Amino acid sequence: MSKTPRNNLLRFPQSSPTTRARIDKRWGNARTHTIRTKRSTTQLKRKRLERLGDFVRRTRIQKGLSLADVSKQSALFGPRISASYVNRIETDPTRNPTAASLKALAHGLGIPVPELFEHAIRPMSRDEADELALVTRFNELSPRRQSDVLALIQVLQSGTRNNSQ
Repeated sequence: MSKTPRNNLLRFPQSSPTTRARIDKRWGNARTHTIRTKRSTTQLKRKRLERLGDFVRRTRIQKGLSLADVSKQSALFGPRISASYVNRIETDPTRNPTAASLKALAHGLGIPVPELFEHAIRPMSRDEADELALVTRFNELSPRRQSDVLALIQVLQSGTRNNSQ
C-alpha cells in the first residue's frame, strides 16, 4: 500500500461529458468556437462613444479614487453623493441622475461641473471629452493666466512653423 497523501480538499470534481457538452453548447468551446459578426463599414469607422458611467469610472480610476473617496470629497462642497449611488451610475447605463447628483459627483471627482453635465447629455468620444476638459479648465483660469496660455500657444505654433520650413 503506497503512502500518497489523500487531501480531498485540493481535488476538483470531474465534470461529466453531458455537463461539458452543455457548457460548450451554451458558451462555446474556446479552442474551436469563433464568433462572427457582420458589421458595416460605417460601424467600423464610427468612433466608440463613452457613456457617462464609463467616463465616471475612467476619471475615478485615473485619479486613484475609491467610491468612498468620491463620496467624502463630494460632501466638502455641499450635499453628499453616496458611494453606492456612484457605483450604480458607473454600472447601470439606464440610470439618469439628477442635476444635483451630477453636481455632487463632479465635486467628488474633482472635475468641472459643466464637463460632467456634457457627458450626461450625450455620449462623447474620448477626443471630444479631452477637448471639452481642456476648454473647461482654460475657462476657469484667471484672465491673466489665460493670456499667458495663449502667448505660450503662439510661441509653440511659431516654433513648429519655423521647423517645417
